[in-house]
Amino acid sequence: MTGFGKRLVLGLLAAMAVVQCASADAPVFRIGVTDLPPGLGNPYTAVIPPSSTVWNALFDGLTRIAEDGSVAPALATSWELVEPTRWRFRLREGVTFSNNEPFDVEAVLGTFSYLMSDEAAGSPVANELQGIVSVTPVDPYTVDIVTETPDAILPNRLVAATIVPPVAGKELGPNGFARTPHGTGPLVLVEWDEAAGRTRAVARPESWRWQGREPNLSAIEFIELTDAAARLQALLSDQTDLSVQGPDDVPVLEAAGFKIVTGPVPQIMSLAFITEGKPDSPLASQAVRQALNYAVNKQAIADGILRGLAEPAGQGAAPMTFGYNPDVDPYPYDPEKAQAMLADAGYAEGFSMTADVIVGSAPGDALIYQAVKQDLAKVGVDLTLRPTVFPDWFRNYLGGTFKGEAFGLSWNAIPYNDAMRPMEIFSCLKTNAFFCDEELTAELQAAASEMDRDARLQKLQALQAAYHEAAPCIFLIQQTDLIAYAPRVGNVKTVNRVVVYEDLTLAE
Repeated sequence: MTGFGKRLVLGLLAAMAVVQCASADAPVFRIGVTDLPPGLGNPYTAVIPPSSTVWNALFDGLTRIAEDGSVAPALATSWELVEPTRWRFRLREGVTFSNNEPFDVEAVLGTFSYLMSDEAAGSPVANELQGIVSVTPVDPYTVDIVTETPDAILPNRLVAATIVPPVAGKELGPNGFARTPHGTGPLVLVEWDEAAGRTRAVARPESWRWQGREPNLSAIEFIELTDAAARLQALLSDQTDLSVQGPDDVPVLEAAGFKIVTGPVPQIMSLAFITEGKPDSPLASQAVRQALNYAVNKQAIADGILRGLAEPAGQGAAPMTFGYNPDVDPYPYDPEKAQAMLADAGYAEGFSMTADVIVGSAPGDALIYQAVKQDLAKVGVDLTLRPTVFPDWFRNYLGGTFKGEAFGLSWNAIPYNDAMRPMEIFSCLKTNAFFCDEELTAELQAAASEMDRDARLQKLQALQAAYHEAAPCIFLIQQTDLIAYAPRVGNVKTVNRVVVYEDLTLAE
């Protein structure tokens, strides 16, 4: 048997031991997901759903986002700024990984050593942490993280940097670890069934997140159902217990006794414009970009397609996100003004453009994109929608290799709940940037270095107004999740669009 084979067996044996420890009477929770993680169990290949839906059950970062949107302790119990560029984190003691390795400063050093290496360069999580220049131990349970420039939201950024066991991480490497991942979370993965589109994780009573309680579930099965109609049918036929659905599904589900939870999330749906490397594109003109914002009836989308469950957006932050500017209104629907602006910019006859979009991952997204297409057609802009799947979209997003002129992209404050993150994505700071305004980027960097909370809020709010004017996208609506779940499921809470698994209650 090869060394990898031995480690795989040992990992499976450890998982089997966890299964035996979990209560045999506890139920299995089944969740329908739009996609399973393209990176399997490698937690550094994405930072948002659908991947984090699985990973949040397995891994922890030094920090987490609480239900109220604030940054809270996780594997670090406290932190302080000891110098303008040096943060000190005190680590949680008595924690082990699911392969029984201890969590301590060595695990933190190993994780950040990898994230700062050439091997990890370009990964989404490594990109989030580019400002870190060193991570040094103070004692076995204290670590200093030094940044190149002052970073006011480093504790927020560390939510994405989940900690992995150093021995397993080093010996297995990214690909091997992706198949047999181990973390400190409340569950441990025991099966990837890629052919069937299923992943199974079992409860791990030793996890610090259970807080000494008996796990209220024995296992979670994540079932890949890319189509919203398939997710609806799975709920109705008792194949799943919970999934994200669309507004049109509500009457059917409520009539069948299912519970519905709706709520805004810190994401703004948009159609992002690709201007980098395209100096002759109509979208290189700010006036054209603004015109397309006037051309789309966001209020009709919110009221009609989303049944009043969403609000039109005119900036990249949702009201619950730090940095939201209440004085920035959505672009009003004014197709006559849009046509006049296009004519003044030299496009009286309109133009054609193509956008890559994912459908089925957010309530009503397919109909929303069709509404955008129809509204743009009224002002002479022919939009071709090119549906894609998440793995392909993600690869093009990371590499900057979209072939068209636009693509579906949310201004996503997850996992920080801070407006800085999505603005950095819509800037020169993004690796393989699609939109780059040097002046906005300089203002972003100034806001990132501002340690005074009130002063930083003012800077972020000013940036929201500036981005509104720059119009790097068609701002659409504040996204809303609509979660449907079976009557046997209780205490459903979500943070960063992911269920808090350890708080769920399940009845047979």
